[in-house]
Amino acid sequence: MGLQSDKKTLQGNVQPWRCDLCGEPFAPGLDAICIRCGRLCCPEHRVTEGRPGTPGLCAECAAAASRPGDEGQ
Repeated sequence: MGLQSDKKTLQGNVQPWRCDLCGEPFAPGLDAICIRCGRLCCPEHRVTEGRPGTPGLCAECAAAASRPGDEGQ
């Protein structure tokens, strides 16, 4: 029974991350880090290509990448 209470304590100590674009809390994960600028992004502001859980871009970097002439920024 002691194991279950320890498990609950560990799960209770996990702090949510906050989106750098909107400030909303979300569950941590490596796919939340923009591979271009390093911002933390909630699922609404994250643009991933391929499978869920793969690293991608934040919404701002994805928008900048889709505009012609902004590749070097």
